[in-house]
Amino acid sequence: MRIFKKSILIIFFSPIILFAQNNIESSFFSFSNDTIRFYYDKLGALTLKSRCYLIREMKVSDKQFLVNGQIMDYYQNGKIAFKVSINEGYFNGESEYYYPNGKLLSKGTYDNGSKKGEWTYYYENDTIEKIINYKDSIVQILKYQSKAGKDKILNGNGKLKMKFYDGLFKTEVRVISGSVVNYLMDGKWKYIDATEIYKNGKLINGKGYCLEHFFLSNQHESFNVFITLFKPESQDYQIPFYKVQDNILSVNDFIDSLSNYLSNNRNKYNGYYWSFMKFIIDKKGVVDKVDIVANNETYKQDIISYVLRSSGKWLPAKVPNSSKKLVTNCYLPVTFINGKIYIPKFSDNENLNLFKMNTDTK
Repeated sequence: MRIFKKSILIIFFSPIILFAQNNIESSFFSFSNDTIRFYYDKLGALTLKSRCYLIREMKVSDKQFLVNGQIMDYYQNGKIAFKVSINEGYFNGESEYYYPNGKLLSKGTYDNGSKKGEWTYYYENDTIEKIINYKDSIVQILKYQSKAGKDKILNGNGKLKMKFYDGLFKTEVRVISGSVVNYLMDGKWKYIDATEIYKNGKLINGKGYCLEHFFLSNQHESFNVFITLFKPESQDYQIPFYKVQDNILSVNDFIDSLSNYLSNNRNKYNGYYWSFMKFIIDKKGVVDKVDIVANNETYKQDIISYVLRSSGKWLPAKVPNSSKKLVTNCYLPVTFINGKIYIPKFSDNENLNLFKMNTDTK
């Protein structure tokens, strides 16, 4: 069971070089001076500024290996959505989340990308919903009350029934419920059709879905341009496969082949090179709508060339047990550091192995 996920942003910048298959106005980012902005829709996909739901803004420097300082997320209406400090790529220190109307949603502290200590969550009417103390893999439920301010946990004991919103932008409602004894999960807890048993806050029997929901990352922790993501435009899908001659390969096989290709050209590169590419695999398996930001022209062209050569070799995504084919949105970050290639491995489960790196050494 995976209880929590650290949030890290890995980024490399020097002079920014842009590429768009049609024109740069179709890009998913903008860059001015030392500030870069990425645009996201309600599903967490990178999109045009005119269509975005959230804007992530951060400062970058060509002298920094990792992002440091502060990142800010804004709703399209200009109101702040999230703010936190970054230290060597990890969320650190105090953070605040806001509703689209500007009301405070939650506040708490990160320690190297993980929630630590007391976090306070609010309803939109400014009433406290809950206060959770995060201590390693255990949560203490210090307070939980209704929107009207009625306590549901008294002296550390009571019943909890709480909605959570799954999905990158919390569009899917889930409910967990169970007993709280001495501020800790205890006894039977239910999530959808699963029943789990806890004792003194620790899982005794079950898969740990209920405990995991307290640690679920919100959308601001989840969306991150520095992960590999192949996401078909459907809630129910089978991801695309890559075909070489008669061999049917996975997305990670394609990543390995790209890594080997760049490794064979390593004599062109010396230092730090970074790129992030967005493209689609259409219903015919053709690569289209390529958009890329990079810090080196040769490096950028090599990646574009290889990805475009894969066009037509993809077996498109489809709905399982159906002939219906799907368009796939693809996000691919590639970093080259002094002879080593780093490409995050793709995982169909966005909470699993997002930062497992494929490394090719000299």
